[in-house]
Amino acid sequence: MKRLTVSENGKKIVIRDFPSVVSIEPFQGGLSFPLSVQKGKKFRAVCSHLHGEEESYTIPHYCHSFREVPKCYLLLTHDTYGATCYFCLSHQDQSSYLISDGEQLSLQVESGSSKHAQNDRIVLLVDRGPDVYELIKNTMQNALQLTGGLGRMSGEKSSSLEWLERLGWESGIAFGSEVSHEKVVKAISELRQSGFRPGYVLVDEGWQQLAVNPKDQENREALHYFDADRNRFPLGLKGLVDDLRQEEIHHVGVWHGMMGSREGVHPDLAHQYQLPSDSEGRCYLGDDLGTTFQFFYDYYGYLREQGITFIKVGDQSRVKKYCAEGVDPTKLYRHLQSAMQAAASIQFNSAHFNAECLRNENLYYWTTSQIARTAHDIDIQNPVGVMRTIRNNLFNSLWMQHLMLPDFDAWMTDMPHSESLAIFHALSGSINVIGDPPGGHNHKLIQKMQLPSGKLLMGDHPLTLCQNSVFTDPLKEKIAYKAFTRSGESGVVALFNLTEGQKTLSENVSPRDVPQMQGERFVAFSHRNGFLGVMRPEDQLKVTLKSKQDDIVTFSPVKEGVGIIGCYPFYLAPGPILEVVLEEEELHISSLVAAPMFLYCERQILDVKRNGHAIPWEYDSVKGTLSIDSRSHIEEVHAMYHITFE
Repeated sequence: MKRLTVSENGKKIVIRDFPSVVSIEPFQGGLSFPLSVQKGKKFRAVCSHLHGEEESYTIPHYCHSFREVPKCYLLLTHDTYGATCYFCLSHQDQSSYLISDGEQLSLQVESGSSKHAQNDRIVLLVDRGPDVYELIKNTMQNALQLTGGLGRMSGEKSSSLEWLERLGWESGIAFGSEVSHEKVVKAISELRQSGFRPGYVLVDEGWQQLAVNPKDQENREALHYFDADRNRFPLGLKGLVDDLRQEEIHHVGVWHGMMGSREGVHPDLAHQYQLPSDSEGRCYLGDDLGTTFQFFYDYYGYLREQGITFIKVGDQSRVKKYCAEGVDPTKLYRHLQSAMQAAASIQFNSAHFNAECLRNENLYYWTTSQIARTAHDIDIQNPVGVMRTIRNNLFNSLWMQHLMLPDFDAWMTDMPHSESLAIFHALSGSINVIGDPPGGHNHKLIQKMQLPSGKLLMGDHPLTLCQNSVFTDPLKEKIAYKAFTRSGESGVVALFNLTEGQKTLSENVSPRDVPQMQGERFVAFSHRNGFLGVMRPEDQLKVTLKSKQDDIVTFSPVKEGVGIIGCYPFYLAPGPILEVVLEEEELHISSLVAAPMFLYCERQILDVKRNGHAIPWEYDSVKGTLSIDSRSHIEEVHAMYHITFE
């Protein structure tokens, strides 16, 4: 890895080797360095653009030249030389970012008055390669090493807990901060009466017991006691947990801000831990690791006694607001997150939910945390907001999935464009959390993403943008947004028409949209239109999507004349399939459920049985398609299908 060190007197930074890292000697103030990297023809770019300096999430910004690049921390480009990734890093009170100066790309570095940084610091990592997916993965891996190896790649972390593989419910999207005992219990009770069994419940913001901080210049409310607000939760958290257990909910979590609450800790509580205060009188955590750990150990210990089993942590962006001159924000982040992880592993033995898209110094210290929000809340009142959310989450997940399992935010099943969100979440390969209020359930959508027991059907990895969608803005350009995942040997492509206005789109889809698909031929099946045909890897099919419409195309390899799509009533059709054994005269399929199934078969069918009993089947000898149990209901029993050939 080529290392270039620049100083205050440095001039243009020229990158000729890949990967290269740029470091800067210690300084105070702000510096700007023109950046020169060889650029080829057919240039396209997209960057991870901070929504606002006070915001905690990023949105994609699409460019056709370096002149159009806004302030950003992650920049992807593609041209005749391949894909190039620019990734800015920050340390202590030193931050770096890319921006256009009107003519070319420029690296900006800002450093405060902290005395902690004695050695030069890495501020930019640049790498290039032919495969955008490998490039991003390598960039994240190198970034972790360059920042001290404090973080871990997702593949190195332990797998998620089993109960997170069930449908979750959270209060925030339905009730906001006006959550209460009655509202939560009623929502869960009605959801269960509808036949659905959430695996866990998250009580979002609004449950904490806050009080006005008399030392705060703006009289903002801070965390006063560990227990819940008695007006909204008269029985306390324990009473809520007890009532939810009556509804067979055994995992209940709560939200809290990174500093304990959005506005820090109330002086009455802070005094017990001798916490410092900032210039505005707000008491904050993170200054001392031991004290911060003791606070969260006590906090989480109390929550555990009430029956709470996990936490969701938000408000990362506000940490910097507590930093007076000379305070090292990286130290605060590191201490806060290390203390929370240690305390949570002792008290809960479970993963964190991280409520914000990570950036800069808060990128690397969630070493054991597994789940992170990739974008801001879904704007459920705004149709364009729903479309924008899908775009933003998928783009941010390109890099986030290498650090943590992406959380694509809670959603409601009974609202405009719910089917787009249902497909998006069903194929996410991640946790799936709904926030339906009492009585607001779309049963058909829920049934298509989970088994009757409540277990989710999940892809083998996070839903990821197809390569020709990475550099395309689906809201502005007349092109369908495509993302892929895998399920066993099958590849699954989701297509979304997110274009503003009433536009019908036609888009090509191919097995090559799913990288590393193995096979010489594939059977293609559309969730909306059924059997599409058999194709070679390089072949393309045209799919038409009406305005705000979506589809799922499943590609399954054809082996010895047989290609198995799976249980097509589900969004993830191959999801229930456990095992396939093809013999000379028989085909054996093991499934999690007894449900309608579809497969392609070039052999003549003699008989079809499930668990030893004959069942209805229909074979189209012209198309070579076999439909099994097409009129039956879904039963969650282990089903062994035996198909005999003539």
